[in-house]
Amino acid sequence: MMNPLDASLFLNSYSVPYNGFKNNDLALSILYSKGTIILHYLVLKQKNKEKYMICGFDFISGSIIPVEIRNIGSVLRNLRDFLNSEYNTINIVIESIDEIVEHFEKEKIKKEIDTYKALSILTSTHRNIISGSCEAYSNGKLIRPHNSLLISSRNGLIFGKFEFESNQDIIQSLKNIHLSEDWVIRYRINGNSIESAGTIYEVKKGTDGITLLLSSFIHELSKKKLDVLSFQGLDPHSPVQAILRSSGMLKEQINIEGFGKKFVPYLVLLPIENLLLNNPEFGFGDITFLTKDQAFVMYKGFEEKYNHNVLGQFDTFAQTIVESYNAYDAYLLGRQKVQDAIDMIILLSKNERVFNFYNLGNELNEWNRLRLYQNPKCSSLYYVENIIGVENILGDSKNNWENNSLGVDSQFERMFRELNWFEEKLYKKQTGQHSILEKQLFNALKWLNRSWKAEDIEDKVIYTNISMEFLVDKIETSPFLPDEIIREFKKLLKQLLKEQSDTFTEEYSRKIKDKSLSKLKDPPLKTKVQTLIRQFAIPVTDEDFSKLWKVRDYRNDLVHGKDELQINPENILIANILLGEFIVYRLRSMEDGD
Repeated sequence: MMNPLDASLFLNSYSVPYNGFKNNDLALSILYSKGTIILHYLVLKQKNKEKYMICGFDFISGSIIPVEIRNIGSVLRNLRDFLNSEYNTINIVIESIDEIVEHFEKEKIKKEIDTYKALSILTSTHRNIISGSCEAYSNGKLIRPHNSLLISSRNGLIFGKFEFESNQDIIQSLKNIHLSEDWVIRYRINGNSIESAGTIYEVKKGTDGITLLLSSFIHELSKKKLDVLSFQGLDPHSPVQAILRSSGMLKEQINIEGFGKKFVPYLVLLPIENLLLNNPEFGFGDITFLTKDQAFVMYKGFEEKYNHNVLGQFDTFAQTIVESYNAYDAYLLGRQKVQDAIDMIILLSKNERVFNFYNLGNELNEWNRLRLYQNPKCSSLYYVENIIGVENILGDSKNNWENNSLGVDSQFERMFRELNWFEEKLYKKQTGQHSILEKQLFNALKWLNRSWKAEDIEDKVIYTNISMEFLVDKIETSPFLPDEIIREFKKLLKQLLKEQSDTFTEEYSRKIKDKSLSKLKDPPLKTKVQTLIRQFAIPVTDEDFSKLWKVRDYRNDLVHGKDELQINPENILIANILLGEFIVYRLRSMEDGD
């Protein structure tokens, strides 16, 4: 049996001896489950021509079969809806698809092969049945759809649609699912189990039930708007890293077969905001700050790229040399070096007394209070050039997304009407009637929103943790240690310090007591968070909590100065979603006067 969800399906050659379809590419694989019946279809495309054929496929025997005439309308409608949707990330276009669907729905379908416009269908009245079942998992929950549709390409799953009956068990199960979670699909066929996975993007309610839509990370990536990305070179690592990693993918997740990595020197040139040079250039450490004109003189390739309007707003640039495996990593290394230099410049510009304390002569140095308000920084734009090869890239590291405005429609308004208590909490805050606890929770919300809006990932970590601390500050937990244990420990500690007074002087004894006794009754933050989850019966899995607490570990590493910190943005995403849920649970459960 072949795996209908595996990319290897697209490596095989499929031929139909009709009208040029002996030589074709497999464009799409369509897998249906309807109750206990599994149906599989292929969309073939002629090489170098915009002509398509739909045929059935028996993945048990690995052979092409006709499409059941009774199912052609359903297949075409689903294909049309996919092609016209935002989930069509590979941009397959079948001209006149609406007219084609209408034709096959109204006209009598021919047996064997029927063609209209650019689409042919291999047809038969015979019904091919493969028995099986479909089940889906998300965050440990098992849910069985009564219908499913998966559409995939050679790059994997593109689109999935799962239909559920609208009953209370299903509704309660779907309520526990985040839109950020992965959805694991499992088909059981002839004793075999095959799996695929995608990310949940949309839940729709209809008169017949509930529909859940999912896609791959590529769908989200298709919504990323690159203000500028210009690349010249033969090695695809640099542009691929620049696009995918600025969208949230980890470096370890990116692998380009057939292209080895080369460690080479790169020139990094960054536009600097709020910094003006009176001289053509200024060297500081391993960084050279340049005027625009000086940069043109030194780097001819950069002058060509400067023709892009995006760079026209900058007068000052910073230049450095780094070694890296690709231009995007070179940019990150160079930006850190430049930012280190800028931090040192800001330090001196805001501490004028240092000039006078440490200058080499007896003269007074000039200073200006207005410098306190100027903060030079690296722009999100960058230019990187391979020093020994023909490769350069001009890009923007800022995350911009299409349709970035929050839309408030009738459905969104209905949510607020259903959550009337939610608006009451806001009204109390706006009129100064909120309690101490409510103030804490609105502070938690303020810092959570700062984390959502922050561009810098380390800022996100800090803001997320501040939100967490406000959230659980007033949580009452069981004593961290029983009172009798604490009393006994104090007694033994004092006795030891007294008996060893020659070693533990009065000063050392005081420091030991301060460190050892001051927080014996204070529960750790982790205990408070776990108590909150238990107290309000919040549906959080062990995996979710692990990701949440990983962000706390990031914070501890940051504030304790640990270098080479690797932060996974997915963990911050999950943490922020969970903290938002925790805030709502606490607001909802509060009684007047809390």
